[in-house]
Amino acid sequence: MPWPTQLAKSARQLQCKPIQKGWATLCCKRPGCIDADRPIYVVQVHDVVDDQLHRDILAAFAANLTSTYLAGYEREDYFPGGYLIVTGDGRITGIVEKPGAENRPSNLVNIVAHIHSSATDLFEAVRAEYARDLPPMIITSARWMCL
Repeated sequence: MPWPTQLAKSARQLQCKPIQKGWATLCCKRPGCIDADRPIYVVQVHDVVDDQLHRDILAAFAANLTSTYLAGYEREDYFPGGYLIVTGDGRITGIVEKPGAENRPSNLVNIVAHIHSSATDLFEAVRAEYARDLPPMIITSARWMCL
């Protein structure tokens, strides 16, 4: 069975009650609510995109199951959302939320269509970020790749 079909057949829908720290809702504490040793595809209902984005990101992941992929939308004008921090070779090293027009690290607005190779690794990274003494709303990771 092709990998995307396997993902679709084993998918679970998880809705967490929103709390102040947004991404922290991913750190679900109920045992068994997510298969920790499996990939996880995170989407946000109000990031409305063409279905082709989902097909492309799933196909890219199917071709390299060890990488994590995030989507971004290129904008020249400022949008009050998260912006991707991207290296010259396309590696995403972080996300800055609502940085202000003069402080944007790139012109790529984060679209919450992220696929992670390991739910466990994602949850551990999110927990570690919230435990660090960082300015509010900065999430960093050197393992993400730009699609």
